[in-house]
Amino acid sequence: NTKKFKKNAVKYLENYNFAFVSRYLSILEALAAKRLAFALYDNPIKEDYLRMSPFSGYIVIENSPKKLAERVDYYLRNRQAEEELIEKGFSWVTNQTWENVVGAYLRLWR
Repeated sequence: NTKKFKKNAVKYLENYNFAFVSRYLSILEALAAKRLAFALYDNPIKEDYLRMSPFSGYIVIENSPKKLAERVDYYLRNRQAEEELIEKGFSWVTNQTWENVVGAYLRLWR
C-alpha cells in the first residue's frame, strides 16, 4: 500500500527511477540514491522552502500535478537530461559532510 509510512524508505528507492518527495531529508536521500527527485508544493512557504534550498537546482519543483506530470514525461523521453541532473545532485549531496555543514554555519555566524 503506497499510503502507509515506510520506516526505511531508502531501500525502496532502488526499485524506482524517480522519487516523489518534498521533505528535506527525503530529498537528500533520493539524491544520494541517484534518483531524480520531484517535489510538489501547494503554498508559498513550501515553494520558498524548496526553491531556496541548496539542492533546488538538482530537483524538479512544480506547483500542479499537471505540470509535474509534464516534467515526468519530459525526463522519461530525455534520459540524458535525467542522468545529467541525477549526477549533479549526487555530486552535490556527497559533499554534504558534517565538516562542511559546520563550516557553513561558522561562516554565517561570523
